[in-house]
Amino acid sequence: MLVRWIPESLIRVLNLSPTHAYSKVYDGIASIILPAGQADFAIEYERTLKSQPKYEKIREAIESEKRLNALLYLVPTYDLLWALTHEFYDTKRLVFFGLADQFKQQAFDARVRTASYHESTFRDALTRVAGLAKSRA
Repeated sequence: MLVRWIPESLIRVLNLSPTHAYSKVYDGIASIILPAGQADFAIEYERTLKSQPKYEKIREAIESEKRLNALLYLVPTYDLLWALTHEFYDTKRLVFFGLADQFKQQAFDARVRTASYHESTFRDALTRVAGLAKSRA
């Protein structure tokens, strides 16, 4: 169950305050309640591939993130999914990649993969995120 959604416009406002700032302006932030607990994660919709230096800066930002446990990248094509997986390979943060159309149709049952190429349903991925949140609390 979705308990909170923060759109990009509000993230921009929150980032003006050092106490409420996220490390990056995400497209959105969702909080979901699961049997395993709460999962807070950022969402990015990537339409086209950026340059490698831009992804290095993005990676630095998400690796310094203190308020979220994971990031979900939704993309329109398999080619972009594979390219992003490669760009974030071996990241220190939990990053998931999935196809936007599949996510729209199947939501929690959509397939996602991590930057280390582990594949699961989005539901299982969120359960992992909720477990991380509990271990950090």
